[in-house]
Amino acid sequence: MKTKLHLLLFLAIISGSAWGQFQRNVAVGGMHYHDVCIEPLSYNTPPVTDFIVAGNLFDPALQTERTFIKKVDENGIVIWNNTYQEATSPHLRILDIVNFVDLTFATGYIDIAGKRKVFLAEFSAVNGSFIQAQYYDIVGSSTNSTGVHISYTDSDADGDSTPDPGFIITGYWGQCYNVDINCPLNIGFVLRTDFALNVLWTVETDAINSVNTLDYDFVNNVTETSDGLFITGSGTWQDVPNNNAQQAVLAQKLDFQGNMMWDNSYVAGNSNDVSVDAYYDVATDKIYMLSNYSFSHYFGITVFDNNGTYDSARTWRADDPNNLNMYGFTLMPSFNNPNNLIISGYDRDENWNVGSNNFYGESNVFVYEFDKNTGGPVLPNYQYLVPNVEPGTEDYNFWDFQMPIMYYPDMSFLKTDNNNNDHYYFAGYRIADPAVGEVNVELFKVDPTKRNTCDSKLIDPNHLPLVKQNAPVMSGHVSTTGNAFNISVTAMPYTEDFCTRQLAVEENTLEKIQMYPNPSHEKVFFSGEEPFDFNLTDVSGKTIVKGSLNNQRQIEVSNLAAGLYFVEIFNGQNKRSFKLIKE
Repeated sequence: MKTKLHLLLFLAIISGSAWGQFQRNVAVGGMHYHDVCIEPLSYNTPPVTDFIVAGNLFDPALQTERTFIKKVDENGIVIWNNTYQEATSPHLRILDIVNFVDLTFATGYIDIAGKRKVFLAEFSAVNGSFIQAQYYDIVGSSTNSTGVHISYTDSDADGDSTPDPGFIITGYWGQCYNVDINCPLNIGFVLRTDFALNVLWTVETDAINSVNTLDYDFVNNVTETSDGLFITGSGTWQDVPNNNAQQAVLAQKLDFQGNMMWDNSYVAGNSNDVSVDAYYDVATDKIYMLSNYSFSHYFGITVFDNNGTYDSARTWRADDPNNLNMYGFTLMPSFNNPNNLIISGYDRDENWNVGSNNFYGESNVFVYEFDKNTGGPVLPNYQYLVPNVEPGTEDYNFWDFQMPIMYYPDMSFLKTDNNNNDHYYFAGYRIADPAVGEVNVELFKVDPTKRNTCDSKLIDPNHLPLVKQNAPVMSGHVSTTGNAFNISVTAMPYTEDFCTRQLAVEENTLEKIQMYPNPSHEKVFFSGEEPFDFNLTDVSGKTIVKGSLNNQRQIEVSNLAAGLYFVEIFNGQNKRSFKLIKE
């Protein structure tokens, strides 16, 4: 009876979650979607499970952009879709958003008299109408600045023990208009405002480089802990004896008034290291930092406690020499287990076949789950295969370098829908017509199994220890002033298309098969319909039972002693292994 209940529960989950998934494509003819970020709405009167997608649309030559914000429901249907511009500015560009109740707040840059200026703008999430905006002169009116991330906070920004609702914007300021790692001055910043967009304080981050012209000082993201703000990004590490400098991981914590509490920034690789996001675990008081490393072409996790003590036992970096260039963008909790975390990001380049057709995709979304305590992967993990080619060279193109130097937009979140089903949401890209220049935005809704409804591929990189060297980054307060400006709103036409395929198209069909329940008392079952052979062994490698599974897709395990076993399935061309726990 217990086994039957397991089976019914599994079938109910599969049928319900599959119904709730989608992979939806949104296009604007002849335009490139760029800088796409997504954020859930959170207000509950009435309950809302919609989300906001924002970014920019570029012409094929990447010379002019149209800032956009769109509201999408939990089924992938666009509710409204608007573009925005300032009447006198040649450039207004959104790079990140955050939602608060029924409002959306955006940051990025606006061109003011030939200078880029970080801005903060407020819109209605109900219909997309403009409410108010400010741009900011960091240090002075002669500097350039750009905001790359925004988050809401109600922390005490002035030390009077009273919450100060408002926003934290991170980015960089300096002398150069465009992103330039050889600019004479690049300095990261953290800008704190109140809810009315007024400046409360600004802190800059900077590392000295006296050996060459490289300058990698940027702030990507901020994660709030119980007593401060942990910031990620990069600094410049100088190797004076070897007359060398490179990009180092920024790992620094500020208090709520912007004063530095500790700095554990470091360098690990041979060229570019950058931290992009972090997750604060309240129960353990630990900070899990997501970073990317150019020497391994992969992501990794670094762990500190809230006081800055490095936790080497839980720290790791991923590595797969046969499948390079997978970089993490977002770190978030897992629906499967409170002890797990989810990394989402983009694969730089991927080739695959569907029958006789060959495909190539840049910026393919992947999802990767791991155990917080051990660092071990929680399989299966997937990459979603979508044909795409990144547009030509432009400031914030992901792959102008080996990996993004400093811009990692929020490209995923997790949320429970109106049917009380848990899902992960992702934003990706799909090239529609290379001849005319059109990159569409691809929106995914995926259940906790991480398997989407269209083309996908399993990923399982190795985990290796991290060897690092300290790379100090300084921080301190600087002056900032705000200036109001207006934004006009225009509705934008678009087209939509669903991916309707029900199964992925890997040649290895065994990758689609799931084994359940696990742990098991009596029997284990296998999803799918493809016939295969199996071999069940104990931990010593001794075969306990083997056979073939066709219509009767189950293995009797009631006679096995409690413990760990291995089940290998194979179909003549491919193999797949499962760990089985017998209770």
